[in-house]
Amino acid sequence: MLAGLLFNTLEKQLLPAVSLNAGRCLRPRLGNAPCSRCLYSCPNKALTLDGGKIAFHADRCTECMVCISVCPNDALIAPFAVALLLRVLHENRGGQPVVLSCGRTPSAAPNRFIVPCIGYFSEPVLAAMNVVAGSLFYLDIRGCADCDNGHTLGLLQTRMSGILRKNDRKAELRLRYLTEAESGPISYRQGRRSFFGMVKDHLTEFSGPVGPLEGGLTNGMPLDKDATAIPLLLREALTMLPPDDDAARSLLHAYFHTLTASGDCNLCPRCTGMCPTGALKRVRNDKGEQQLSFTSAKCSGCGLCTAFCNKNALTLRRGAADRPTPIGIIA
Repeated sequence: MLAGLLFNTLEKQLLPAVSLNAGRCLRPRLGNAPCSRCLYSCPNKALTLDGGKIAFHADRCTECMVCISVCPNDALIAPFAVALLLRVLHENRGGQPVVLSCGRTPSAAPNRFIVPCIGYFSEPVLAAMNVVAGSLFYLDIRGCADCDNGHTLGLLQTRMSGILRKNDRKAELRLRYLTEAESGPISYRQGRRSFFGMVKDHLTEFSGPVGPLEGGLTNGMPLDKDATAIPLLLREALTMLPPDDDAARSLLHAYFHTLTASGDCNLCPRCTGMCPTGALKRVRNDKGEQQLSFTSAKCSGCGLCTAFCNKNALTLRRGAADRPTPIGIIA
């Protein structure tokens, strides 16, 4: 059953715009940090380089939110309670399907839930939404093809395909695209041509009374010190899974990171001092010996540790084979 009391507390308001928290950007943290993910993601040049630092031009921003989805250290933000959305999807079991809409498209869908532009939803977030959902839910993309942010449609399809690849295409995920009532929601398994054809050529209204879920969210999820949103969200999603759901757990583990150290590591403080999330720490064992510890659940995958290691002793890769939460000694 949906948490109706929870939704009745949500204010009906527009979601806040994108903003830049320059203090979280990786470039100033490491002078030669080559991170350019946000620059490459923005088709409108709302993000540029100014003296080696990221500059944000709000007048050029169309709020597609893609920059937020690709930034590894939450330097670009738009406050939205993704953790609350996970709980909404998780608690909706057997009730009216939740319809996620950006709010720009008029809709009378029951149980409509206003979210940022679909560019906001990175592949890990989409994966978490899919595995915790108690039943099918719909992403309203009827207005996307004619929107200034229509480029996010291809990105959405690519990200859903990425989830399926990591899941070995064994499980049918719960997200459906809401496009055209006569043909019904289309599947992310369809090819790109049929996907865009359906979106562009068949746009009709989804009928039904306005439900209590319409409204924006402005309260962010609680954060650990210096932690980033994606690992925290994945950790929260893991707590929602049944103990025996190994497939869903394995899928979420694929979005954490693993760091290993070679014998060349001399336990200097460079990587731990550079790590922005606290995933890397120098600790002492019972004998008082210095060791290097790594916690996958705190790692954002930014790569600063490997870039700053003058011994080239560190290797970072995507995926955690075991539980990501425990601290592991790697050197």
